[in-house]
Amino acid sequence: MHWLLTNLTEKEIAEKLELKPDTTHKHVMNIYRKFNVSSRAALMALWLGHAC
Repeated sequence: MHWLLTNLTEKEIAEKLELKPDTTHKHVMNIYRKFNVSSRAALMALWLGHAC
């Protein structure tokens, strides 16, 4: 989740984690589903709301 809250693209995250971009995308979509959001911006807003 840390990498999603940065300015890295999914492709850059995949490179850092040594995964295929498709695999990274599937993980990102699962995270969105679990947090009931549909974008990185919505995830960030949710995260900041819980952190405050």
